[in-house]
Amino acid sequence: MKYVIEHPLEVSCTPESLHRQEARLPKDPQVRLYHTFVSLTHRRAIRLFEAPDRVRLINYLDANDLPYDRVWTIELEMEDARVVTAGEPAVAGAP
Repeated sequence: MKYVIEHPLEVSCTPESLHRQEARLPKDPQVRLYHTFVSLTHRRAIRLFEAPDRVRLINYLDANDLPYDRVWTIELEMEDARVVTAGEPAVAGAP
């Protein structure tokens, strides 16, 4: 499944510190970070992850000191006003 997490950023957050944060995240065959959206002005980040289930994702976030305010399950994806995918489960070991 895919998930969106929203979380706060430190006041001192910079593009360089975000790069270091993501570079230090351990590789996990079951949890994949796809994309990060950042507002330095509002000190917020939105990240798109794939994980087998919500519990596995939350355990990964907690183990890697990634605070979060919200975790949403992606149930439907759309692109150009058409359905692209509907909640396909993650495959262990997928790239």
